[in-house]
Amino acid sequence: MAAWRTFRCGRTWIGLCLVAAFVGNVPVASAQGQPSSPAAGVYGGVTASPRDQLVTTLSVYGAEDSQLSGSIGSATDSQGVPLGEFYSGADVGLFYTPTRRRAVALDFSGVSGVRYYPAVSTASAVTQSATAGAGITLTRRASLLARGGLSYSPYLDYAQPVGLKDNAPVAPERIRDNRVASRRTFSYDGSVNYTYALNNRTSTTFIYGVRRTSFVDEPQSSLDSTVSAGIDRRTSRSSVARINYVFRDGSYTLGLATQSTRVQDVEVGYDFDVSRSRSTRTSISISGGPSLVEYQRQQEVRAFWRVTLSHPFGRYWTLRAFYNRGTTFLDGTPRPFTSNSVSAGLGGLLTRRLDISVTSGAILGEIGLEGVTMPYDTYTGSGRIRYGLTRSMALFGEYLATYSRYNSGPTAGLNRGGLRFGLNLYVPVLGQSRPAARQ
Repeated sequence: MAAWRTFRCGRTWIGLCLVAAFVGNVPVASAQGQPSSPAAGVYGGVTASPRDQLVTTLSVYGAEDSQLSGSIGSATDSQGVPLGEFYSGADVGLFYTPTRRRAVALDFSGVSGVRYYPAVSTASAVTQSATAGAGITLTRRASLLARGGLSYSPYLDYAQPVGLKDNAPVAPERIRDNRVASRRTFSYDGSVNYTYALNNRTSTTFIYGVRRTSFVDEPQSSLDSTVSAGIDRRTSRSSVARINYVFRDGSYTLGLATQSTRVQDVEVGYDFDVSRSRSTRTSISISGGPSLVEYQRQQEVRAFWRVTLSHPFGRYWTLRAFYNRGTTFLDGTPRPFTSNSVSAGLGGLLTRRLDISVTSGAILGEIGLEGVTMPYDTYTGSGRIRYGLTRSMALFGEYLATYSRYNSGPTAGLNRGGLRFGLNLYVPVLGQSRPAARQ
C-alpha cells in the first residue's frame, strides 16, 4: 500500500506516462497466436530461426482505469472490484512455433493474467486462453490444418480494433457487446481447413469452424458455425483471384429459447502485391458479393465488401488498414448485426531502442433487419511506446480508450479510458534470436 500511495502523489510522472502512451501500442502477446515479434533494436530483434522456437513472455504493470459511465450501472468489474482505482497486474505467455518442415507440425500458445487491487486487497483473474494447432501434409497436393482453443474472459477487458488481429481464428467469432461489459464469458472453438492443389496455380479449400460462448453464471450462450468452400487461382507471381461460398449459422440461447440467424455469402476476391523494391511490397486484398440474411422467417439480400491493406515503408515502419461492411453476430442478442467497420494501425521504430504504435477503429452498425433495428456504434483506440533496455527487456507505457453508443438516450453508452505502464520480458527458450533486417 505504501508504494501505491507514493505513486499517487507523482502527478508529474503520471502526466509523462500519459503523453508517452498516446503515441504507440504493440501487444506483447496475442491470445490467438505468437507474441508480436520485437522490432529490431527493441529486445535486439528476432528473425525466423532454422530451429523450432519456444518463447515465454512476461508483462508486469501498474494501471488505472477510468470510471465506467453510461447506463451500465455500478462501476465495478465482473468480480465486484471498484473501478477508478490504481491496480497492478501481470500477464504470462508461452508460445511454441515449429519452423522446420515436417509432415506433421504442431504449435501451441497460452496466455494467463491476473490483477491486484490494493484498495480492496482483491486479486482478479483476467483473460486466460490456450490454443493448439496441427498442420498435416497428407500428400504433395493435399494438406490439413486443425486448430482448437478455449478462453475465459471478463468483459471488462478492452477490445482490439477489428481487422487488425494477428493470427485471427478461423472459427467464427462474435463482436463484443459493450453493454454487457461487467459479465464474464467462457468459450471454446475448433476448425478444420483442407486444401488441395489442382495444379501449380489453382487450389481448392474447404473450411469448417465452430465456436461456443457461454456467459458465466447466466442461462445465456451462443453456438456459431461456419462452412465454406472456395477456389483460388494465381493469375501472376504477385496476384491471386478467388471465389468462395460461405454459410454461417449463429444460434443464441436464453433459458430454454433458442433463436438462429443464418447468413450465406458468395464472395469474389482479388489479392495482389505492389512491389516497390526487392524486399518491400504493399499487400492489398479486395473482396465482396451478395449476402442472404435469414432471421425469424425474414430474408434480406445485402451487399458486403471488405478491403485490407498492409504497407511497409521506411526501414521498420508498417501501416495497416481494414474496412468491412457485412452482417455478423453480436454477443448478447439473437438478431443479426450489420455494420461498417474500419480500423487502422501504424507502428515502427523512432530510434534503435524506441518503438511506438497507434491503433484506432470504429464499428457503426444496427441490430436487426429492415423495419425493426437499433443503432449500435463503438469506437476504440490505443497507443503504446516501448523502450528496449536489453535484448530481452523493455519498458512500456500505453493508453486505451473505448466509447460506445447504442441508442438515442442521453446515457445509453459506455465510456472508458485507461493508462498502463510497466516492464515486458521476451525470453526465447528454444531457437536462436538475432537482430532482424526488417519486420
